[in-house]
Amino acid sequence: MAGEFLAFGYELYIGAGTTSSSYPTAVGSLTKVYNLTNAPLAGTSNSTSILDYDSDPGWTRDRVTSVGYSLPITTNFKPSDPGYRILKEAFEEAPNGAAVQFWLKTPVKDGSGDDGEIHAGVATVTAFDPGNTVGETSTMSFTLTGFGQLKWWPQGNPIATLTVTTAGSGLTAATYDDVVLIGGSGEGATADITVAAGGTVTTAPTIILGGRNYVVGDVLQVALASVGGAGADVAPTFTVATVS
Repeated sequence: MAGEFLAFGYELYIGAGTTSSSYPTAVGSLTKVYNLTNAPLAGTSNSTSILDYDSDPGWTRDRVTSVGYSLPITTNFKPSDPGYRILKEAFEEAPNGAAVQFWLKTPVKDGSGDDGEIHAGVATVTAFDPGNTVGETSTMSFTLTGFGQLKWWPQGNPIATLTVTTAGSGLTAATYDDVVLIGGSGEGATADITVAAGGTVTTAPTIILGGRNYVVGDVLQVALASVGGAGADVAPTFTVATVS
């Protein structure tokens, strides 16, 4: 059983890792792979036939026992590109546990203005084909075979509600409008934040812009100055409680 997510227009970011690495939760310091011509994410599943005792006299049906995935990619880039080095070294060192962390972002074609869905994971580089060279540009093909969990963030996922994680201290009491929320898995969220008379935040912020691609449990920060703080004051932090 297999399925494919067609990849034209996707953005792929990678980083050197090992089979012990965890999947990336943001682009962060990952390196973009430029000039992709192919990068379909292919999912596979294994199944076994079992007897369904809920029916009379009993029927067999397939039950999925495991799920895997691979990412065959083809790019037109110069061998001096950083992405090539990461992929080639991961291929050469795969027997020693080398792998790559990857972050694959989809294009959005529905006019919604959303950020695209994201797949992230850790994969070993199981094949390398140097392809053809034309002038200074080479066509290179790699196959990334998933190792462990594949993480998926659906398109959209704006923040619906936040909770106060740490209250901060020393802040100037006031309501601060449209404060930019920093960190987490997503981007683009803002909120109105009220600092109480004691210089701390005790009530959950009011979401103004929910942003996109957040997940429940993301811990978000704000710039100290944006909530009336300076010097040794401490900015509050918030946790994403729900997304919509």
